[in-house]
Amino acid sequence: MLRKFVAVMVAAVLTLGVAFAEEIQGTFVKFADGKLTVKVEDKEKEFKVPADLKIKTKVKGEEKEVPAADILSKAKADAKITLDVDKDTVKSFKLGGGKKKN
Repeated sequence: MLRKFVAVMVAAVLTLGVAFAEEIQGTFVKFADGKLTVKVEDKEKEFKVPADLKIKTKVKGEEKEVPAADILSKAKADAKITLDVDKDTVKSFKLGGGKKKN
């Protein structure tokens, strides 16, 4: 009985975690002062990017973790971007046609 209860609780926690995350697709507008502006369906929306958010990326064939702010500050306007957000905070993103950044 206890095993079934634990299994149900684990499933509930996993389901709730996924339910709060949201994927948003749009066009990159700008990144300044820790805030990312994205155009979604002809409206500009602003999201917070945590200062400690790191992105795994390959540099000269070697995988490194780079601050997300460095990547976003070099992004070009009108680039396609897909965000994974929790409320108004970015958890990860995919910029352009590349692989998903975590």
